[in-house]
Amino acid sequence: NKYPRQDDQHSVLFPTGYVRDYTLPQRDFFEVSVRERARRMIEDLSQVGDLASCLGARLKRLDGKVGQTGVLTRLAEPFEKLRNNAFQYEMDGFKRPSAFLWTFGPPGMRTARARFALNLMEVGGFLSQDNHSPEDPAATLSLLIKEKPMVVVFCSADETYFGKDSQEMMANARHALTDTIFLLAGQPENWEILKENGLIDSCIYAGMDMIHFLNNIHKQLGVQQEEPHYEA
Repeated sequence: NKYPRQDDQHSVLFPTGYVRDYTLPQRDFFEVSVRERARRMIEDLSQVGDLASCLGARLKRLDGKVGQTGVLTRLAEPFEKLRNNAFQYEMDGFKRPSAFLWTFGPPGMRTARARFALNLMEVGGFLSQDNHSPEDPAATLSLLIKEKPMVVVFCSADETYFGKDSQEMMANARHALTDTIFLLAGQPENWEILKENGLIDSCIYAGMDMIHFLNNIHKQLGVQQEEPHYEA
């Protein structure tokens, strides 16, 4: 049970440009003295330190964070990861992440924003449904309570969001589902007022950082678990 002879090993090229050539005497591993093996290990360790510095500088240039490589092999990777997180969550025995699109107000605008919200939530692996009776808030609220979605997206025109009836409807929904995330389709002027009043948590709109937003939603809901980081 002896190790392969050292001369059978190829030279190792480190990304830093260093080359480590196994030039130990042509003897079996156990015939090489401990002192000689220790000396070679020390030489290797210094080069590994240089390699770590090189990778650290590269990560900094990529504006990476701990636990992230900053390198993508395909542009679709972030989107695939979001959907895979949702599928894995379901495979782990939980209910598939769901979103409810609450449409109301002007038909043209509510339809357009519901379509945008549907596409966005599907990117995150959410199963989405809308209310079948936009003109009946009471029926929609009953359906909402029955389905208990993880996310609710209000879909209407900017000016409609600030109407008294609309805000009362949002408040009733928020009161009925306290653990649900409530979003607004679009980013109307002064939308922060709705957030300050506790009616919504955030907005979704064209041009937003979709990946960052959906990753945060996954983390809030427990769909994406934080990966452990290990430090030396």
